[in-house]
Amino acid sequence: MFEASNGVEALDVLREHPVELILSDINMPSMDGLEFLRQMRAQHLAPDVSVVMITTESSQDHVREAIATGARGYIRKPFTAEQVKDQILPLLREGRGPRHTERPWQGIMGPETGLENAV
Repeated sequence: MFEASNGVEALDVLREHPVELILSDINMPSMDGLEFLRQMRAQHLAPDVSVVMITTESSQDHVREAIATGARGYIRKPFTAEQVKDQILPLLREGRGPRHTERPWQGIMGPETGLENAV
């Protein structure tokens, strides 16, 4: 698992390491999650990797924009470990293939997501 505190760091991680899932908060310093998603897609970094956005109740417009930009789902704060599992396990199962056998779960998440021990 890799961790990034903002979109700039996350792009750097993607340039150096393969990942199988990305959890990104929409609200991050330096580069927010939406701009990170745009840049990730524009730079063709992890093009086949599912992105799930973490958001607050009041950011419905951001959720729509994230989905339109290519996010596969979103999780609203506050959330439970069960909600996270419900959202990401189907995405991980979809992507199972030869490259997934060594690392069944690996992704990028910031410390603000609170997911370090959730799954």
